[in-house]
Amino acid sequence: GTNLVKLLGRGQLTVHQEDAGLPQGLVWSLLRARSGGFYAATNDGVGKLGPGGWSTLPGTRGLACYTMMEDQDGALLMATSPNGLYRLRPGEPPRKVTLPVADPRINALALDREGRAWIGSSSQGAIPLDPKESALALDPKAWNESLVNVTSFALDAGGGLWASTLQGLFRLERGTWRRFRIRDGLLADGLLGVTCSPDGAIWVTYDEPQGASRFHLAGDSLVLDRHIGPGKGLGTAMVFTVRETPDRTVWVNTDLGVYILKGEESRRLGRGFGLPAEDCTAHSAILDRDGAYWTGTANGLIRITPQAISDLLPI
Repeated sequence: GTNLVKLLGRGQLTVHQEDAGLPQGLVWSLLRARSGGFYAATNDGVGKLGPGGWSTLPGTRGLACYTMMEDQDGALLMATSPNGLYRLRPGEPPRKVTLPVADPRINALALDREGRAWIGSSSQGAIPLDPKESALALDPKAWNESLVNVTSFALDAGGGLWASTLQGLFRLERGTWRRFRIRDGLLADGLLGVTCSPDGAIWVTYDEPQGASRFHLAGDSLVLDRHIGPGKGLGTAMVFTVRETPDRTVWVNTDLGVYILKGEESRRLGRGFGLPAEDCTAHSAILDRDGAYWTGTANGLIRITPQAISDLLPI
């Protein structure tokens, strides 16, 4: 069999757990590579989904991998704890990357429009790495040590790089990080994450339970488009991440499951829908090429088909 637990006879949702070959049930990060490969970072290695199901990438078992990205050469960069950064080329074992700064705790990874890799850390801030070197090396021209406690990165439709931190929201502009805070429209400076919408807008989630806010950039200012939370589409204020489709369907990971918002319509997907756990992980949500929504929970990985939207939100 496929080792997938199919729920709701229509197959709107599938659950992937350890009995399906996933290395471990707690999934922290997901990646769809340019080559088509699909990867899940877990507390006990990195899984790859193939035609025959899940397999664990050689050499990754025992590594608690929290985030990953694909670099310009198609290699997989994996941030692990407490072992640091690894680089994995197809067909080779993972290789430890020696960083030019002292042991940062890595929370986020990103590739900017210039092909430069960025490491987001708690202690060392946003660290750029020069891809032109044979070994990853510090590029001092684009490093701001004052930007600390990075929680996530996002690239907007125009190629601008954003960073959420516990001290506010930052955007890289002509080599300099620009900061946005409460006085610029945020509900709080402490941010859990930032994601970008296809139309160039951004969503921010907060380190404390305060919902999520959608902004767009108008000149030098952040303009609030929408805020979601209790009484505004959600039944909880604890939002972990937000993903938005080109047709403005909004997928929201919370501590009460996944919400789907479209216009004024809202639906919650929890245990009654078939989720193995309602507590979603913070940075493990992606919208796949076929429109399916994938996210990690405290007890497995789920995939929700695009057909679920029309069934659950008849608009």
